[in-house]
Amino acid sequence: MYGFEICVVCSCYVTSQCSKTNDCASCASVSVPSDVTIQHQYSITSLTVYLLCRLQQSIPSTSKSASLAMDTLSQEIIDQIASYLHWPRDTREQLLIVSKAFQNSVERKTLAKFYLRQGNTDNFLRLYSGERIRYLREVKFTSTFPTSQGDRNFSEGCREKPSDLLEKDELFTRQIGVLFSTLKSLEDRIGAEKMAGKLRLTIFPPRRSVDCRRCHHRVCVCWRVHLLNPGTLPQLCSIHTLKFKHRGWWSTTGWSHDSDSLDYQVPSKLDLRIMIDIASKLSKLERLKWKLDIFWDEMNSARRAERHYMQDWAGPHRDTRHDFAKAIDSVELPSSLKHVDLDFHRGAEDYMDQNEVRPNLVLPRHYDSFSSGLRMLSSQLVTLSLRIIADQTLFWPTDENAPNWPNLKYLHVEFTHYSPSGTWYFQGPQGEGSDTSPGYEITKAHYEPMEANSTDNEYDTKTRVGRYVTHTDTQFRIVPIERTLNPLLISFARAAACMPSLRKAVLCTCLEFNPRDIYDYYNDFLEEIEQKGGTNGDCNLMDWGIAYAKPGENIPIKGMGHTNCASRQFWWMTQDWRPDTTLCTLIHKIGAQQHGKEAIDHWASDQGHPWDTGRTLTRGL
Repeated sequence: MYGFEICVVCSCYVTSQCSKTNDCASCASVSVPSDVTIQHQYSITSLTVYLLCRLQQSIPSTSKSASLAMDTLSQEIIDQIASYLHWPRDTREQLLIVSKAFQNSVERKTLAKFYLRQGNTDNFLRLYSGERIRYLREVKFTSTFPTSQGDRNFSEGCREKPSDLLEKDELFTRQIGVLFSTLKSLEDRIGAEKMAGKLRLTIFPPRRSVDCRRCHHRVCVCWRVHLLNPGTLPQLCSIHTLKFKHRGWWSTTGWSHDSDSLDYQVPSKLDLRIMIDIASKLSKLERLKWKLDIFWDEMNSARRAERHYMQDWAGPHRDTRHDFAKAIDSVELPSSLKHVDLDFHRGAEDYMDQNEVRPNLVLPRHYDSFSSGLRMLSSQLVTLSLRIIADQTLFWPTDENAPNWPNLKYLHVEFTHYSPSGTWYFQGPQGEGSDTSPGYEITKAHYEPMEANSTDNEYDTKTRVGRYVTHTDTQFRIVPIERTLNPLLISFARAAACMPSLRKAVLCTCLEFNPRDIYDYYNDFLEEIEQKGGTNGDCNLMDWGIAYAKPGENIPIKGMGHTNCASRQFWWMTQDWRPDTTLCTLIHKIGAQQHGKEAIDHWASDQGHPWDTGRTLTRGL
């Protein structure tokens, strides 16, 4: 009757080695009927759950132990079974009625997070207003917009109008209000003391269905969605972590943006100050994360039509940075906030055409208020991780008043190849792109149009956006331009010396050298890079940066560094470039006051393969 046995802890065959105890005979096992065939590991796990769902009956076993009764299963086994609950609902329902222990384990697993939307708030409150609140750990909130009605055949064009943008702002504001009122109701029902700092809150950007066969423009709308009147939101005490991220994986390619599935619908871009306004309403907030990128594959496509539709217009980009800085100046963040991880430019280096002039994101101000605002935000933190367009004001103010970071222990900053003013930090090996003039001034022409225009009409008849994407491959900036880069490095060194609790710090960027389609004379240089790169699979992709670790700490970079080192350690992943005496002296002051002057320098160029850095620094601490 029974063909074989499987272990309900590790799901292996009873006749094979058990990864849990090294002896399946001592594990709890179940017998599988001989007429059931097993094709792969997932099926074994699924069958395990199915067999254990037999209501309150003993499960036959041919192992050394006696037959296993359902009510004698250990909690470890029950929790392991419950951990596989990505199967159909009827399987979960069977487990719920097996025993009280199974019910608790299943509910602990399935009720740990809730996907909240405007239409299911009553279900949420009904589910968690009683004893089940002890299981809730995370709320994930999705807002939606009505299906796009854009049509490129409209006489007035299919671009969004001011009334469309205001409608989206109002819809988003209304839905965020529903989120806050729902969580506030839950706190009032359960009690502030029991709810304090209990939950993680993830907010996904609004999604909407777009038929890109009728309109390409609305697949990548660069106007940001704003939160109106944030001061009217109630204070919440239940949130300890606030995260902004995309819901699932999304790409501009394909024709599925009109799908009923939210994961395929088009996400909107959020105004950066939204995170500050919402964070200011969370009195127990400890962690703030932002993982929303603004770069799509087609933004630097070799096809002009795709780039026209998918570009991130400079005007809205500049404005959202300035809005963020205004929010930092105008609101008070909770003193409990200690950990910040903000990734504004994931994938930026992959879609960058390094021959293009960059926009000046600073004007009309005289300094980058965005970098300055982040510096002000960081003063109370313990950990800070950033991926941004930044300059020296991120670390040091323009008024030269020495800042202070008394609690900062871990610092990781990955900067783009160019500064907020549009000047480049790097040039080509033979001086290509060495001009340090600021970028172009942003005018009304650098905002997404709202009316029909000749350019749209031209591309509407030619493009097939989303079918095949070929990128311009002009990555050649790998040599520092000291006039622009040194101020950033110096301010980093001065700031890090003002961090008495600092354990690890990294300042880096990712460089790529792949200019074959632009500079044919670099073919020989590519071979040289491959030799310098050693065995690195992506020899044209490398990290560039400087890292620090206090005594006893280590940053494992290509075998360099010492564990439990009694001295401070510095890593120079700068290829063949060397800092001048002034910069080197400032870098070596980091941690010197707290840990002494003894220091060890690790130079990538001394390791035989100076460019074999891979992607170590940019992966965080």
